[in-house]
Amino acid sequence: MRVTRGLLALTALLLVSCAHQAPRALDGSAVQDLQSIRNLKVYFGHQSVGANILEGLRAIEKESGTGPIVTDSLIGVNGEPIGKCEDFSRRIAAMTELPDVALMKFCYIDFDQGTDAAKLFSRYAATLDGLQAKYPSVTFVPVTTPLTTMSPAWKRMVKRVLGSTDAASAVNAKRAEFNQLLAQRYAGRTIFDVARAESTKPDGTRNEFEWNGETAYSMVDAYSSDGGHLNPFGERVLAEQFVHALAAAARARSARVSPAASGSDSTSR
Repeated sequence: MRVTRGLLALTALLLVSCAHQAPRALDGSAVQDLQSIRNLKVYFGHQSVGANILEGLRAIEKESGTGPIVTDSLIGVNGEPIGKCEDFSRRIAAMTELPDVALMKFCYIDFDQGTDAAKLFSRYAATLDGLQAKYPSVTFVPVTTPLTTMSPAWKRMVKRVLGSTDAASAVNAKRAEFNQLLAQRYAGRTIFDVARAESTKPDGTRNEFEWNGETAYSMVDAYSSDGGHLNPFGERVLAEQFVHALAAAARARSARVSPAASGSDSTSR
């Protein structure tokens, strides 16, 4: 009986996994956005999850036949987010031709249980805001920090019984605090919400949990290859959101320099 139940559970798991990872066609809005940003010059500073997103972008560009002009680089060292801010600033300053849009993304591994999320966000925001003031022709798009998947339910239950902390939940809560601060600070502006895309299931509901009375989020298991990085299905989901964010940034740029605008090309903050 236990063998039969085990086989049934495994079969169900495989069917769900295949359903989640089946290729899906680009929707009309994604195709339109790709067309609208085909001449947009983008610089993206990131580490490995950013590379995953660009893999997804290349896949949908191949399917659609168009896309933005993206240059990118690995910035800083994982685990040292302040150094990433400094490296991103240096790379922008060294450019002979500025991009239209620039983005800097932290990695999930830049956070641990001891991270002061408010202090780290303050540094991130100061970096973006300082660069925006210095290079008004560039649209700097804030990016939420990526998440990881949750520990298995049985493991979380055991830790609760033993009175210990589940590290995955604790660190995702730190990331949620950072991301909430970002959403509040840049309300009304285009952001690339990596965390929302990673935590939103194909049916539109979100992977959420409560931590110390606050709502936090975790990555959807079906999007990840190892609990932190994206698999091909997750790459495509995030790449589509990347395209939508770039298109929104491009529309905001056009509005600023249109004849109806004030004539200034500086970015409002």
